[in-house]
Amino acid sequence: MTTNGPKTHPNDKANNVQMKAELNDHQWPHPSEMDINNLNDHLRTTLIDIQEKYVSSKGISGPRKHKPYQVTLEDQKVIKYKHKTWKKYSQTETSPKNFKEYTRARNKVTKIIRRAERDTESNICSKVETNPKLFWKFIKSKTKPGDKIPDLKTKIGLTNTDQAKRP
Repeated sequence: MTTNGPKTHPNDKANNVQMKAELNDHQWPHPSEMDINNLNDHLRTTLIDIQEKYVSSKGISGPRKHKPYQVTLEDQKVIKYKHKTWKKYSQTETSPKNFKEYTRARNKVTKIIRRAERDTESNICSKVETNPKLFWKFIKSKTKPGDKIPDLKTKIGLTNTDQAKRP
């Protein structure tokens, strides 16, 4: 794998038979021939080479940001510009010129995000006949589960469960 980040090696994808055969056929040095550090390095590099050869690896990516909408390359440039103007303003908070520049960029980004969300929602709604699963997935993500119905209280302030405990 050509990714530079960390990798995982799922054991169920390993070619155990060939790996075992290569470990048995390897010419291991006798411990008296090398000092302990060189022996350790040789063992480690041999095992890593065999692992890369016979165990499939899968790159581990970091946490992904949830973006429910699509923004164009131009929109991404505007968002980067907003970040740049915020950094510039936060370093010199006394400059009203920098603040005005930041607020313009912020408002522009807000407009872009709202437009992108609206376009995404209308796209989902237009596909409701052909792809109802996507529609209901979107609806489920927007609706929060309601609270349970609270216990009924009597005139003296006791709930139904309190009355059961009452002597």
